[in-house]
Amino acid sequence: EDDLQSQETAHILLKALQALPFRQRTALIQRQFEGLDYRLIAENLECSEGTARAHVYQALRKLRIRWHEINTDKNR
Repeated sequence: EDDLQSQETAHILLKALQALPFRQRTALIQRQFEGLDYRLIAENLECSEGTARAHVYQALRKLRIRWHEINTDKNR
């Protein structure tokens, strides 16, 4: 049962990640999974470091909101 729950959670998060706009998704993946710093992310996306930070921030914000919605729906 725990395995099934983990798979379901991973699937939901993957769908939420795929739903993000390209730049936000790319910036988040490069930051969280590839460990790149904001300077390199900015170079890769051809934007400023501030914009790269904003993309990561917005992506995380949207994922948190989606996660909260999912958990709220489960508890109803």
